[in-house]
Amino acid sequence: MVVETQEIVVITLVYFLISLALVFVIQFYFSRAWNRRIWKPFFRNLEAMQHFSLQAARPVELVDSNIVEFSELKTEIETLTSRVIYDYNNLKEFTENISHELQTALAIMQAKLENFLNESAISDQQFEELSNLQRHIRRLANLNKKLVLLATLDQRQKNDYQEISLNDLLEEMVINFREISPVEIELEQKKNLTLFSDPELIQSLIGNLLSNAIKYTEGDGPIRITIDHDRLEISNPGDAELEDAERIFRRFYRKTERSKPGSGLGLAIVQKICEVLQYNVTYHFAENRHFFRIIFN
Repeated sequence: MVVETQEIVVITLVYFLISLALVFVIQFYFSRAWNRRIWKPFFRNLEAMQHFSLQAARPVELVDSNIVEFSELKTEIETLTSRVIYDYNNLKEFTENISHELQTALAIMQAKLENFLNESAISDQQFEELSNLQRHIRRLANLNKKLVLLATLDQRQKNDYQEISLNDLLEEMVINFREISPVEIELEQKKNLTLFSDPELIQSLIGNLLSNAIKYTEGDGPIRITIDHDRLEISNPGDAELEDAERIFRRFYRKTERSKPGSGLGLAIVQKICEVLQYNVTYHFAENRHFFRIIFN
């Protein structure tokens, strides 16, 4: 009887442990399925927020939840994103309007000054002062255009992209820049490079780099442009490496207070274009030359 009782106890204990294990397993999978159901709206909304973009110009689409806290969070996020889109569109419209008005006013001033200089009998001193005023108006017009470009770069659409032969584009641009450059420009084409990109942005990218090289060339030697299989490199002679090279891509950066005239936006535009097109731009100094390298990823 004692043996039978022990066997019954052991069997009972085994069944109890098995039942307990089954309860834990069932509870685990039940809890997991229940948690997934509860948290599903949260993670869907989180994914929607991760894909939210101001450039899309539409409010974020979120799913509702039976959980009060998640439902309140959804409402707050929708309110916040709608407000952000509204403020962004207002700011964008204001920027476009003020740019248009400034450009129109500057164009009128420029035209009137040119007519006055060409038709009026003025002294040499007056001519010098008016010419100086004309240069400042041109600088303001150029600054306005560059600021608008910086403000609208993120709105560029990929449907503007097309195949671009970088070799052909550079050959054409070098011919044009040679006409205005006091420095010799050399073009070395190691490879034929074709990009699928925005042609206006690529032209602006190269134009700003070449203008910067022409403006800040110091010493003897040509400006060199090199095309390789995945990169473009533009270098110009220089006396020394920039002490604060990490700041050269900032807006309105000037090497010194006596830097040559300019908007201070050229390299900032270069970096912003590279960000939009997902290229890498780097600067380094070697062998008395400043090197700017664009790597096309």
